Amino acid sequence: MEKKTTGEMIQEIRNKKSAHQMWLRRKVAPYITSIWEDLLESDEGSGKDTIHSLEFHDAIWMASTWLLPGLEVQVVVDDNWNLFISSGTAGFVGFPKEPKGMKLPIRCWIHTHPFGSAYFSGIDWKTVSVWEKHMDCAYVLGGGNHYGFWEQKNPNELTIYHEPVDGFKDEFRVQVKSESLNIPEPKGELE
Repeated sequence: MEKKTTGEMIQEIRNKKSAHQMWLRRKVAPYITSIWEDLLESDEGSGKDTIHSLEFHDAIWMASTWLLPGLEVQVVVDDNWNLFISSGTAGFVGFPKEPKGMKLPIRCWIHTHPFGSAYFSGIDWKTVSVWEKHMDCAYVLGGGNHYGFWEQKNPNELTIYHEPVDGFKDEFRVQVKSESLNIPEPKGELE
């Protein structure tokens, strides 16, 4: 048997890790969808409460940090309460190709910051600004009871909640969209 070079061994390890990560990514959508469907049954088919459910958010967080090795996960809930799910890198998530069958408006966009800090990055602000007229609400999850909540009626504000330190009241702060983002107006019509 021929001895492998260090470079060959490293490449073999990389290939196996990459294949394993692809396998794990394929498990994310069924895992989140199964939790969603169970919660929808108890919500009598309406996702109005389900999109705000801590159990649903915990499933998304677990997919991002436990099932995947600290990669961002996003879930878009469309007007028909269908889920569109993708995973990205440790610092960015998008859809590899345009989701087919998504019906506007978007009921909710939920994504994780697996490094544990719930805030809107410049890219997040640009995303909500582009979709603002076609999206009801959004969450960014930072783990535990640390999350940010955005809604269409206050489009320039993200309310960021932290787990209560004293056990009696929620602690929160408001992040305001910076005017220096220079967000261009979307062009064309949405179907």
